[in-house]
Order: sequence, then C-alpha cells, then structure tokens
Amino acid sequence: MARHPDLPNDELGFRDLVSFHALRRWRLVAAGCAGLSVLSVLSWFLITRREDPRVDMPLLNVAVAYPGASPEDVETQVVKPLEEVIYGMDRIKHVDSTAQSNAASFHVEFEEGVDMDVMAEKVRGRIQGKKADLPAEVKDPEVQVESTSLTPQMLVAVTGNASDSTLTAEAKRLKAELLALPGVSGIDLAGDLKPAIRVGLDPVRLAALGLSAGQIALAIQRANARIPGGEFRMGDTSTLLQMDQAFRDAASVQRVPVATSKDAQGGSRTLLLGSIADIADSTLNPKTRFLAEGKPGVALLLRFRAQADAVAVGKTVRARLRALEPSVPKGLSLSIVHDQPKIITKAVDGFARSLLEGILLVMGVVTLGLGWRPALVVSGVIPLAAGGAVLGLLLLGFSLEMISLAGLTMALGLLVDDAVVVTESIQLMRDKGLSPARAAVLGTARVFRANNGTTLVAFVSFLPLFFMGGVIGQFIRGLPAAVMIALAASLAVAQLATPWFSTLLLRKQEGGGEVSNEAPFDRSEDTYDRGFRESSPAIAILHRCYGRLMPWVIANPGRVAAAFSGLLALSLFLFPVIGLQFFPKSDDKPFLFVSVETAKGTHLDTTTRKLQEVMETLRKDKAVEMASAVAGGGYPGVAGDRGRAGEGMNVGDIMLNLREGEDPAAAAIRLRRSLSDVLAAKWSVDEIWMGPPVTSPIVVRIHGEDYNQLRSRAEEVKSRLRAIPGAVNLQDTLTDSIPITQVKLDTDRALRRGVNPETAGQTLRWLHGEDKITEFRRGDDLVHVVLEAQPDAGRPLGSLEDTPIPSTQGPLVPLKEAGTISPIFGYAKLSRRDGRRIVEVSADVEGGVLPATVLAQLDPWMAARNWEPGYGYFYAGEQEEVGKSFTNLGLAACGALVFIAALLLFLFNDFVLAGLVVALVPFVLIGALTGLALTRNPFGFMAFLGLIALVGVYVNHKIYFVDRFQELRNRGIPLETALLSAGQDRLRPVILTALTAVLGLLPLTLRGGPMWSAFGWVNIFGLMTSIPLSLILLPAFIVLVNRLRKRPCNALNV
Repeated sequence: MARHPDLPNDELGFRDLVSFHALRRWRLVAAGCAGLSVLSVLSWFLITRREDPRVDMPLLNVAVAYPGASPEDVETQVVKPLEEVIYGMDRIKHVDSTAQSNAASFHVEFEEGVDMDVMAEKVRGRIQGKKADLPAEVKDPEVQVESTSLTPQMLVAVTGNASDSTLTAEAKRLKAELLALPGVSGIDLAGDLKPAIRVGLDPVRLAALGLSAGQIALAIQRANARIPGGEFRMGDTSTLLQMDQAFRDAASVQRVPVATSKDAQGGSRTLLLGSIADIADSTLNPKTRFLAEGKPGVALLLRFRAQADAVAVGKTVRARLRALEPSVPKGLSLSIVHDQPKIITKAVDGFARSLLEGILLVMGVVTLGLGWRPALVVSGVIPLAAGGAVLGLLLLGFSLEMISLAGLTMALGLLVDDAVVVTESIQLMRDKGLSPARAAVLGTARVFRANNGTTLVAFVSFLPLFFMGGVIGQFIRGLPAAVMIALAASLAVAQLATPWFSTLLLRKQEGGGEVSNEAPFDRSEDTYDRGFRESSPAIAILHRCYGRLMPWVIANPGRVAAAFSGLLALSLFLFPVIGLQFFPKSDDKPFLFVSVETAKGTHLDTTTRKLQEVMETLRKDKAVEMASAVAGGGYPGVAGDRGRAGEGMNVGDIMLNLREGEDPAAAAIRLRRSLSDVLAAKWSVDEIWMGPPVTSPIVVRIHGEDYNQLRSRAEEVKSRLRAIPGAVNLQDTLTDSIPITQVKLDTDRALRRGVNPETAGQTLRWLHGEDKITEFRRGDDLVHVVLEAQPDAGRPLGSLEDTPIPSTQGPLVPLKEAGTISPIFGYAKLSRRDGRRIVEVSADVEGGVLPATVLAQLDPWMAARNWEPGYGYFYAGEQEEVGKSFTNLGLAACGALVFIAALLLFLFNDFVLAGLVVALVPFVLIGALTGLALTRNPFGFMAFLGLIALVGVYVNHKIYFVDRFQELRNRGIPLETALLSAGQDRLRPVILTALTAVLGLLPLTLRGGPMWSAFGWVNIFGLMTSIPLSLILLPAFIVLVNRLRKRPCNALNV
C-alpha cells in the first residue's frame, strides 16, 4: 500500500484507511464537499413546505342522504342494513355510524396497510349493491378517504351587501380563475346556492283541478327531453337525428302542458303549468351559510397539490387575487380569512432561526471546550451534514414541516458529535507533537470504533420510530428520517472531510515537543495524562475535580450505585406530580373556534341571526382580528388537528383569527366570560389541540339497547363531570330533541277512501322534500326543477291537511280525510359503534387542567357504579389515542433497545459490558422526569418520543467510555488505572457532545411552543444527567460487578 509522505514509518490498519485515503485524495474530498453544498442549497429551495406532515389515515367517511327522514327512520331503514354490509368486509376495525335528520353517516376505520382507494371503491360498491333493499328516496353514497392532503390551505371570502345569487356568481368566476393556477388541485365553495326552478303549487287549487303532485311531476319529467334518435338519411346525406325538447329556462317550464280542459265554447284547451303554479328561477334551499365579519358571503376553499410548495402557491394565489380585485363588482369585496402558507412561512422561519441560534450556541461551546481553530473544523461539518439531511429528505419525498424541521434541529446537537470527537482526538495528537497529516490519520483512527459505534447506536435508536405504524407513525416519520440522514451525513463528513480540514486549521500547543515523521510513535501514549497541559481552563478544572473524585468512586462503588438508585426511585414518584397528557393545546396557532347551537329544529335563517349576534360580541375582544363563520354545519377543516364539528341547521361554527402575539388560552377565558350573557343558544369556546384529530379530550361511550336508558346514564355521567373542577363544555349525543310533524293514516278511513301510505308519502315528498323532478344544463350550471307547496301562512297545518292525495277510487282525497297530523319530538341524533347503540358524553378542560386529572377523578365513580346487564362503558377521545399511540411508542422503544443491545455486543464482544450499558438505561429517567417536573410539563406523547430519542445519545456516552476502557484493558493496564484514564480521556468528548446537543435543542425548546417543550426538556435534563451517569455511575458498576464475582480487581479482565 502506498505511503503518505508524512507517514513513512507507521503501520496502518483498517481503522486508519478511511482518513488515510481521504488525505491522499483530498481534491476528491474537496470536490465532494463543494458538490454537496450546491445540492444542499438547491434542495432547500426545491423541497416542499407544509404546516403539518401529510397523513393518509385508514379511515373512510361515508354519507348517505335520506331527505325528510327522522333519525329513527334513518337508523332502522338505512344504518342497520348498511352496517351489516360494511362491517362484513375484510380488515375492518371499527364502524361508527350516526343517524340524524335527512342523512346517515359512517366513520369506517380499517387496519393499517390497506389501500384506502381500493377500500373506498369496495365500500361504495357494497352500498350500491344493497341500495335495492333501501327506500327509493335514499341517495347515492358519498365516500371520502380521510387525509390531511384534503385540508384547505386557503379560504377566500366574497362578501358584500348583494343577493345570494350575485355572491355565488362572483365566487364561481373567481373559482374558474384560481383553478388555472399551478399547484391548486381543487376549490370547493361554502355558502353558495345551487340554481333551481321552483314550481310552487297550491294544494287547494290542485284539488279543484283534480290534479295531484305526482301528475305534475310526471308531466315535467316527460316534457324535458333531449334524446338522440340515431341517423337519418336524406338522399346522399346522412344526418344525426335528434329530439331536443330540453328545458332552457323558467319559461320552458311554464310552457309544460299538464292537462286539458273545456273552454266556454265547449272545445278543449291545453292547461299549461304556468297557469296553475308560481314558477320562479330561484335556488335550492340553502343548507349552510357563510359569514365573514358578520356579513353574508361565499367562501372559496383552496386545496393545493400534495407535492406542491404551499408557500410558493400561496404567493401565486395572493398575486392573482390582487390582479382580479379591480374586476370585482361594485359593492363586493375579497378577503383572505385563512392563509396557511403565511403560517407555514412563519413556522419555517421560526425553526430556521432556532436552527441558526443552535448552531451559534454549539459553536460557542465547542470554542470554549476546544478553542477557536477546532471550532472552525467542527463548523465545517454542520452545513454539510444539515444540507445532506435536507437533500435526503427531498429525495425520499419528505417535506419541510414542523416535524421534519424539529428533526433537523435535534440532529444539530447530534451531527457535531462525530466531528467533535474526531477533532478533539486529532488535536490531542497534534498536542503530542505529531505533524498535521499524521495526527489526522492516527487521531481519527483512535476514535474510529467509538465514532462508528455511537453513530450506529443513535441511528438504530431512531429506526423503529421511522417504521412505526399507525396514524401517529406517519405523523412523526419526518423526525427520525431527518435525524438518521443527518447522522449518516455527519459520520461521512467526520471521517472524510474533518481530517482534511484539521490539517489546514489545527495547531499544536505552544511549547509542546515535536515528533518527526520518521520517528516512531507508540500509540499507547495517546492517553490523557497529568503532565498534559489542557488548553481550556474550564476543562482543566473538570479534569482535576474528576481525578480527585474517581478514586473514591472506585473505592465505594456500592454507595455510588445506591445513591443513584435512590435518585431513580425518587424520580419515579414524580409521575403523579407530572401528570399525563396526550398532546398539549396549541399556543402558536392563531385560532380559536366557537361552536354555537340553537334549539333543534331552528330554521337556518334564525341560526344565522344568532351567529351574527355572537360574532358581534366576540369581535369586541382585543385579541380578535377577524371572525368568520358557517351557519348550518361545522367550519371547513382548516385545522387538521381539530375533531369533527356538528351538523344541522341549528348549528353554527365560528373561527376567530387572533392578532399576532395573543395567547389563545387567555383569549378563550375572556371570551367565555363575554358569552355568558348570550341567551337561547348553547356555545363553547374551543382551543386547538395539537396532534392527531380528537373530537374532545374527554369522551365516555356508554353502550346499551334502549336509548331512553342511555340518555339517563349520560345525564348521570354529566352530573358527575360537572362536580369535577376544570371540566367544561359538557355535551352528549342524546339529550337534544327535534320537532317532528308526524302523519299517520287511519287504516279504516284510508282503505275506504282508496288511499295507501306509499302514494300519500310520495305526494308529501314531492311537495316538501325538495326532491329533484328533473334537471337541465344552463351554461356551466346544472339546474334542478323541484316542486314546493305554497301553504297558507295563517294555517300551516291546515294547508298540510288539505294536501290532495291520489285515490284508487278516482277523486283526490284531502289528507285529513284519511289520517291525522300531530307534532311530536324525537331524538336529534342516534349513534352506534360496531352495531351497538351508544351515547357519547364529551367534555373539554380549562387551561392548566389535564384531561387525565379529570378522568382520574371520574374513573373510580364509573367503575363503582352498578351497570345493568347489557350496559357498559369505555373511554374514547384522548384516552383511546393515548392507549394506541403509547403502545406503538412502547414497541418502538423495545425495538430500539434490542437493536442497541445487539450493536453493543458486536462492538464490545462482552456480555458484561454490553449488559451493564443496557441495564443503566432506566437511570435516564432521573433527568427526564425531573426536567418535566421542574418545567411543569406533563408526560405525553412528545415527552415519550423525546425519551426514546434520548436513549440513543445516552448510550453513546457510555460507548465513548467503554470503548476507551476496553482498549486500555486490552493493553494490560490495571482496572482502576484503566477506569481513571478512560474517564479522563473521554471527559471532554462526553461533556462537549452533551452540551452541543443541549444547546442545539435549547432554542426549539424555549420557542417551539408546548408541542416541543416537553420533548426538549426531557432531552436537555436527560443529557445533563447522562454526564455523571457515564463518567461516574458506569465505572462504579464495573467495579461492583467485578467485586460481586469475588475476583481481585487488578486481575479481572472485563
């Protein structure tokens, strides 16, 4: 093998080859660094940016409309039959169904790994196959796969004092313009009106003419025809034959012939529809209305393509809106009520700032520990490794969002570890008098095994997180991906580029001796010794203190182990103090939502007026910048981590955009006080919970057979929850009732008059159900033709009783002659889960109160209650998600420990040393739990995730120590001396790698909001605790194990 000029007499082994060849081919290394830098910059500009990770959930939402049906009818006639066909499918986990007025909805959860597009088609096919057994009025199912990619990124409102049709027309024009923009995948409208021709019929007049609603409907259907007739030959010409009698407008409908009658001369004349009905070019009855700043409007919900850069698309949309603004009709205005790209820009800038601050802090601590020249060497690693991580994320299809950016921030403290250890080792060789190249090769080789081992351990500790299943696995996958790519890049740079950088920048200590290249160098002299002059005063003090402490530790290992074991036991007692919380509330998302619910059966117009009243109150608060709302349903899902909102004409949902710098929790408390005087409506102020969507943090599901019994049990649970401090916004799914106008035919009278239920029901549907009679196309719009009754406003029930019903005996029969009409009340919503009837009791918590604290007080009462046979309960909401997610994290932690143990055994080839390192892992809880308690952060998903991430770094410090200790023992050095020397040698690398990781995480921890606070403090306190655990507790345990084997310390070869 060719020799380097500076290494003529050194025998180079396997550990020396990487750095040796890197120095020989330094031009290739330099070109590689330059190329990686260019690719990193390009990747930063090319990688897509999002607010949250894309998550494709194994969930389907199915909606089946049954217009005019009560919840009881929907349950018996739609929900039960469809539950059977859906639940019978393969790989189904749960089916949640809801029966409410006019519709059934199903929330179908599948097992992990299924192709959801295929499953959506199978569910649609099964429902269509069962449709023959359902009532004829049941509509086709709407099936949608749940995915964060369906979340609208921008909401643009068209508002003004104009008619609904004018607002809708302008919104449709803007939709056509914005859909043409690159990156926009779809635009939905909220609050728009569907065009319709309304045929108003007077039941009394119909009866006088001997006409029924069914006859009118049939006449309209037959008159609207556009039928291709094939080909017609005219001589040598072949033409297309076409029958075109399709409607064009309301006038076409007016000319529909419905009957003939005799005129005054005894002849016959055609009776046109326009002569017996009021025909209006109008719209379908709105199901929802959109409000912005209290004004009526129409919202455009813009969705971006999955691979598009949301920030760039947002800029394009804003520019196009500015260009379109002059063409907006007078009296109308455009406003952006939700702008996720701006939020993303702010979040990315914030994380980038934290990353930059972390880099500066890391460089500061490296400078203090090693000096400014070694710090420059280390600084070369950071942009290369971080840039390599961004490049890797781009190539693997990840985007820059809060999770992957946090992974890059966390990687900052880890990616310098290899460079710090290599640089420190090379500097030690330079201080021993070796030439730059010789020090670079021998110094890199000196820590080769430790470097590779620690990087592999950190890598495999994150590997199970990368492959973790479930929705939560998809949610966090960007973090382990960023860390693992950064670790791989940092190892490559540390082994290849750092030795070359060191030859250019590192200098030996002044006054130190020189070792010529021709002179041999005994590698056993590569240790830290008392005669060695430390360049850093702080490290020199630590060396002296450590040198004085270690003899006592070696002499008293039992006391040391007992002391640390006592600290571990005490830290475990902190769990009740810390508390449990799945995910915290957000304090960096500038939103609040206010749900408003009027009495069941309230008309949409009344709900809209109440919503405007509430919005006026809310807008007076100093924190509120803008308010927008939807009446008749939930607000569009702009916050992907918000659960499903309510539905129905009596429901309203308000989104409040808060001013920059306002605290959502404080604003929520003030707004609850402001709304305390609002009458005739229930309301709740909802803060945004971070993490996967959860309807409410506290959900109790009670199952049984009888809805009346379930309602009673729900009231008992709500009463108990009201007595628990901190529980707010208590609701259940059965308490509310809706008004029903019930029509019942008298069997005898109906039989005598020739009226049957089917004909009577169909007649009522034609007149009151707004069913489509026919349709025609007018421009881009599909226009429905519907019938409607024109009741007497003074006697609405009387008009209904006068409705003419066809009879098999000939003359039409008023409805009142065949049956009775009575007002009653029924359940507003009926819920089921996996075929069982349930009632859900839900609650939120006030700021500062943990859901787990409320449940801890509720659960003993629930368990002690005597539940009747067939009745029981289980927890959903946060409790359910905690169980699933913590199980996945527990499996990931076990997988990481197994991988780490295997690697340790491979590195050390010693069961005792590998076992000791693994056995000391629980001691990391001393710092982690203490950190949570001192910073008042509950133990939740992010704290658990931080604990798993901490384990890899924690074990790395042990590897640094054990690797050096084992090497010294192999040289025949006595145990006590080897322990002391290994500690002195590894003291600076262990301290510096811990501090760089701590300082790298500090900006994210302090400014990343509650989402990252627990994650950061677990790692920061855990890393600080890891220093004494690695340098004091581990040596004590090594001595203790040797003593337990009853063999002399000086003779035992561990």
